[in-house]
Amino acid sequence: MYKSGRNNRGDFGEKEEIRSSENGIRRDLKGYKPNGSSEEYNNRVYNDSCKELLRRLAEVSSEEASLVFRIYKLREDAKYMALELSGLLSQYRMLGGDYNEFKKFFEDMFEKYVK
Repeated sequence: MYKSGRNNRGDFGEKEEIRSSENGIRRDLKGYKPNGSSEEYNNRVYNDSCKELLRRLAEVSSEEASLVFRIYKLREDAKYMALELSGLLSQYRMLGGDYNEFKKFFEDMFEKYVK
């Protein structure tokens, strides 16, 4: 579509090309929409999406830190129990008990949590 306009002398100047899509939204020669409500809307949508993702990332990061701390505490508890079991098995063996039935299980746990 072409739009012509009059110059100051009253005659018609050069024709200016204006592109429009089927629904009437004007675009510049490169095909981009001019600054306006649609760009502002897109910026708001992206801004809101970024804020929401940052909030969710902070929540997940906090939950991860909590789980890492819980795992640390559980490993410390397991280490304490392995050391306590070591003392009990030593007493049991000193009193003449059969240590062999506990040996394999105990060595695996001691290796895993204490060493």
